[in-house]
Amino acid sequence: IGVSTANDGTALTPQVLAIVEALSNEIPKIEGVKGHTLMSLTANKAKAISGEAEEMVIEPMLEAPFTQESIEALEDRIAANPIYQGTLVSADRKVVSVSFAISAGDGGFRQIMDQVDAVIETQRSAGVMITASGTPVFFAQVERFAQRMGILFPIALIIIGLIHFEAFRS
Repeated sequence: IGVSTANDGTALTPQVLAIVEALSNEIPKIEGVKGHTLMSLTANKAKAISGEAEEMVIEPMLEAPFTQESIEALEDRIAANPIYQGTLVSADRKVVSVSFAISAGDGGFRQIMDQVDAVIETQRSAGVMITASGTPVFFAQVERFAQRMGILFPIALIIIGLIHFEAFRS
């Protein structure tokens, strides 16, 4: 899931980060989402690792509340931990992401993605764009189109039959 501001500014704002935190807290509750794989700047697993002469310092990437000081510290931590650039935050800082894996059960990807979309809808607000992408989104769409085949295929056969009857009178 990508979260960005609609005005092409930086996504590292209190409003966007609060949405990322809410998504990071709600999405793992959905059955079929592998909660242990969820990663975002606000996830407990996202750590800033730095070192000094004889010690290694491990801190959360972002600490609440989301103030200007904590966001400046986040910028420094992102710069010091380039593994998060291009994965959890874009290089230009315009998009922040929440990534997770899905295990499709009997209901398929569509059932899970419908629930994810419902969570996304609860977080929509003016000035913020939230988009879902990836293989599960594609498979959910394929499942939606496949359901229509039961109706569209017989209709297509009837139309083809009528066209052949009109053209060849047989």
